[in-house]
Amino acid sequence: MACHSQSVKSYVDAADQLVLQRDIAGAVRVYHRAIQDYPRASVLYINQAALLTTEKKLAHAIRNYEVVKKLNPESFWPYLGLGRVLALKEDFEGARQALKDGLKQCPHHPSLLFHLGQVYYFEGNGGEALTYFNKALDAKYKHRHKVYHYRGLTFERLLHNVKRAKLDYESYLLTDFKGDKTEVKKLLEQIDETRYDF
Repeated sequence: MACHSQSVKSYVDAADQLVLQRDIAGAVRVYHRAIQDYPRASVLYINQAALLTTEKKLAHAIRNYEVVKKLNPESFWPYLGLGRVLALKEDFEGARQALKDGLKQCPHHPSLLFHLGQVYYFEGNGGEALTYFNKALDAKYKHRHKVYHYRGLTFERLLHNVKRAKLDYESYLLTDFKGDKTEVKKLLEQIDETRYDF
């Protein structure tokens, strides 16, 4: 068993090196070989599916997540991955079902809650989107900035409550997120430039 884990790890390490070199196709091929050698190692399917998603090979990514659901149905990973891929395909009903199935396995998983909120947002269901964004915050979702961003969008675009949207955009800017905050700054500027009675 230790040999198996080490060998799986060596494949993962090799694929990670290729990803760092921006050779996604090469990393996908490494995972293909690894899966042939270790067809019951869920991590290999999950990692390959994530790469396939970035390459827009969504049907193959979906197959991988379906395999992992059979190998390890208690894990949240296949449900999260499947939900995200189906949302990219704009199959919101399928995405919603996959994420809800994941919540049956892990009822308070913050990533599942957040992504379910996103699906409801994309469908135009502001009330349900807010419910799941709030649950994700309550469950200590580590990417709070994303919740504030999407919750702000929900308030502004779906519920037409710019006062609440402004509060969420401001909360986003106060998070410790180190990435580019330009998009949210522009959203906030647009609210400030528009004549609203707060």
